[in-house]
Amino acid sequence: HQLLKEKIVPVLYVHSWEFTEIRSKYIPWYFKKNTGKNFVKKIEKLVQDFNPENFSTIKNVFRSSFQQ
Repeated sequence: HQLLKEKIVPVLYVHSWEFTEIRSKYIPWYFKKNTGKNFVKKIEKLVQDFNPENFSTIKNVFRSSFQQ
C-alpha cells in the first residue's frame, strides 16, 4: 500500500507453473516451494488485501502513462 500512496505502480509477475503442484524429483525444492494450492491461496489473499485498489495489465499501465 505504501507504493500506491507514493504513486508507484507495483508489478506482479507470476509464472504459469506456479499455479500447479510440482512433484518432480528433478526440480530443486526452492522452485517447488509455495506452488499449487499454497500459491493460489497467497494470490487470492493479495487480491483481497488490495481490493478495492485497481488491478490492471502492464499494457494498460503503459498506455495510461503515455496519455498523460
